[in-house]
Amino acid sequence: MNRRQTFLALAATLLPLERALGGPFRRRRCVPSKVVQDVPKPKPAVAKTGDSFIQPDYGKWSRVKEGMTEAEVLDLLGKPLERDTEEEAIAFMRKEHNLTEAQAEAFIHTGGDRYGFVWLYGQIRYESPVIPYPYQFRLIFVQGRVVHKGDPFKGRLSPDGKPTTPIPILPSHGTLFKYSPRFVDMRWEPSSGEYPMEYEIEVSLGQHERIGGEGSIQLPRGRNAAHEAPAHFDPI
Repeated sequence: MNRRQTFLALAATLLPLERALGGPFRRRRCVPSKVVQDVPKPKPAVAKTGDSFIQPDYGKWSRVKEGMTEAEVLDLLGKPLERDTEEEAIAFMRKEHNLTEAQAEAFIHTGGDRYGFVWLYGQIRYESPVIPYPYQFRLIFVQGRVVHKGDPFKGRLSPDGKPTTPIPILPSHGTLFKYSPRFVDMRWEPSSGEYPMEYEIEVSLGQHERIGGEGSIQLPRGRNAAHEAPAHFDPI
């Protein structure tokens, strides 16, 4: 069968199917590269209902040190969003551990570093199953002094509100994906700065080049060339 006969046979097969479906099949068309380049950038991130972005002043937060008293923290940061109270702690111990009120008070005041009170000064919460728990700014007090200070950014605070560079967690550098479909789990430490914020991910496609039984990930030459990374793969 020559090329013309093949085309006529294919047309005879497709035309009845097109009529049955109520119209012609959609034809693919090429899009000039300039059109792709002129696609407008995404709009600024918008918070969803249920999202919460409350952060303390970074400058003041960075001045909090272990050993500071409750009064010193209050002078610096003001009242916390939430705080554990002695009354709540006593009620909890009486209910969960069957202690008397006197025993609970004695444990709190003479228990050394065994009981701490948490003060919450900020939290970043997304209404998303992907991030089920909020990122929090927390201080822990024992015997009235700061013994622990924690924030979502491990002290990497933005000096001007602009997002800091995220720290990748997954996938590891140089990871070779040999499964299909290639769903990729991408994770990183959160960036400090003004919220809400969104992350833009660039992906480059490449191929494996066999070199003496080993391979390397060869990405297209261009702005992503710096991401080339060696990798090993199983010979075919």
